[in-house]
Amino acid sequence: MSLNSPSLKSTVIKQSKYKWMSYKSAFQSLIVVQIISILFTLLGAASGTSSFGLLQLHITYSTGDVILFFTFIWAFFTGLSIDRKENRLADQIFVTNQVSRHLANIVFLILINLVGMVTLVMAGFAIKLIIFWYKGPDQFLLLSSYSTSELLLVLGMVFLYLTLLSSIGYAIGSIVRLSKVVKVVVITTGVALVFLGDERVGQIISFYGSESSIVWFIGKVLVSSFLAFGLAYAIARQSEVRS
Repeated sequence: MSLNSPSLKSTVIKQSKYKWMSYKSAFQSLIVVQIISILFTLLGAASGTSSFGLLQLHITYSTGDVILFFTFIWAFFTGLSIDRKENRLADQIFVTNQVSRHLANIVFLILINLVGMVTLVMAGFAIKLIIFWYKGPDQFLLLSSYSTSELLLVLGMVFLYLTLLSSIGYAIGSIVRLSKVVKVVVITTGVALVFLGDERVGQIISFYGSESSIVWFIGKVLVSSFLAFGLAYAIARQSEVRS
């Protein structure tokens, strides 16, 4: 081995910095997705009217569920697209291999998920500020608030969910690149699960979302993410051997 050959750590750091500076579409799509979700939240807030004698009360409910859903979808598709062909070709400017390339992709996804985590929480606060400014403080009956520990817990859980979804997207992205036939099968299966597999999808969601223990939840997410990233790496290595 040449003394001038770069170490794995330095290669991963350089590739991660390059991805951070060049993959602007991931940041742009995050901003667009969250702006759209804020608009949907403001325009589609649930409401109801109650009457108490001569008093009529109109109640409007606004939550961050829409922002959460859209950001989760963004994380999945970011993982799905990060290792597409043009990005792999761009990595060739570095002295790289499958290990460093995948590690750099994982580092980038972790970093971009941290950004998504912060902006998601900020978007939730933005909705409150907009409603507060538009309706006025006298229109609020209940304004939810978080303690520091609760906010940190929310941030951590959001980050874990984003990491889980981006790792699943990353694995699926590697699978669909095996062949056109596999791509069709994966897409068909995905559509079938969405429209016909409500019970199975519900079981998968419940496996993570219904976990009452924080430790077990973290363990489930980390193990699942590790397996998803590992599957993507194994597929890439197998494809490299065949080629």
